[in-house]
Amino acid sequence: IEDLRAYVAAMQAEITHVESMIAEKNKVQSAANALFGGVD
Repeated sequence: IEDLRAYVAAMQAEITHVESMIAEKNKVQSAANALFGGVD
């Protein structure tokens, strides 16, 4: 059971990391759209 809890904790950390990457990419995309007149 402890191994499973550790696995869940690792997956939650990975989810947090991926969500922060998505947020950063969205910021870059929004900035590019604002600069080049793309659809936001």
